[in-house]
Amino acid sequence: MRKQNDYEKPSETVAAPDMDTIKHYDELFKLFTVMTGDPRFEETANEVRKEGGPRTVCEVLDRIEARGEARGEARGKAKGEAIGEQKGRTNTWLTAVKNLMKSTKWTAEQAMEALGIPAAEQKELKAKL
Repeated sequence: MRKQNDYEKPSETVAAPDMDTIKHYDELFKLFTVMTGDPRFEETANEVRKEGGPRTVCEVLDRIEARGEARGEARGKAKGEAIGEQKGRTNTWLTAVKNLMKSTKWTAEQAMEALGIPAAEQKELKAKL
């Protein structure tokens, strides 16, 4: 008879090893860092280690992915706010120019000059009048 390996038909007395659990995660993520030149693997593994150690590679990769998503969302939010501010500024200038043109009978150029609108923005506003 031969000896039964732990990964073969587990018996009631011998528990099957958890094949997904990382046993040497420090070495594994150092290897990932060296092979990819990307320190995020090791940094994330260190963060997870403080919380009791990563159980799976997926756990560490999910963390890395979540950080990337959070950064992307922050960049998207900042970009969206900048675009919104620019549109708001443009709409305010347009309203002011139209009101000045209507009340004073000035041309668009005269109204923009009186309002102190920068030359670069004047071209954009003229196109929208």
